[in-house]
Amino acid sequence: RTVGWYREALNKFEQVYDVKVKLHDGEAHIDIVPSINNIAFVYGELGDYKQCLDLSNRAIDICTSGRGLSKETVAAYTNQGYALYNIGDCHRALASYKLGLEYLSKCGSDADLMGADLHQRMSEVYIDMGHIDDAIKSLERMIEMKKEVLGGENKELALPYRRLGECYEMTRRGTSDSIKCHTRALRIYKHHNDKEGAAKQHNKIAGILKKKGDREESMDHYMAALWHSREAKLPSTDPTVADTIKNVAAFQNSNMRGW
Repeated sequence: RTVGWYREALNKFEQVYDVKVKLHDGEAHIDIVPSINNIAFVYGELGDYKQCLDLSNRAIDICTSGRGLSKETVAAYTNQGYALYNIGDCHRALASYKLGLEYLSKCGSDADLMGADLHQRMSEVYIDMGHIDDAIKSLERMIEMKKEVLGGENKELALPYRRLGECYEMTRRGTSDSIKCHTRALRIYKHHNDKEGAAKQHNKIAGILKKKGDREESMDHYMAALWHSREAKLPSTDPTVADTIKNVAAFQNSNMRGW
């Protein structure tokens, strides 16, 4: 599962499930729920959302029928929300994620990586629904949780900051907050010596500055993006490289015409 070998993982999880069913003399024991959740997750990653949803519903029925409350309930609601989201039912997906957070708080705390994952998933649903302010709140909460658990410079924070910056671009708060978020992501990529990530962030910041009309500052970032792209050995067909080269060439041509 960790390395993405989902067919192989499914086979092993189903073997574990069969052993647990025999051990507990039935399919409705609380100790079988982790296996059901693992199988549901893998089906979701394989694109079989109906099977993922059916298994998640079953896990939820077991967990909420007085057989005990644990974070497996949260995992079941997370899988359920994922399946619903991917079949296009955003409202029910959002409800599942919110129930996941509710049960997580009952387990002791919602300020952990499970809670962060749920907030990230909620932000994706909100964006698809066009509720950008709600997406921003979810992303901000997710970042807080990850910082608390992982530390402020963890690489897992780079993409959420980038996503938050993209959401700010869609609101009236606009450019300033967006650039702050993208700059934060850039700093994290550089902290981890991720040349490709840094190239993409410089390119993103350059594009925002270009729209804003800050031509010279925009070009500084495009040049930095080009340098990091070369360091990362990205091909010229890479979208970031292609966009950077196009903008650098346009800038140079305009300067030549002015001269």
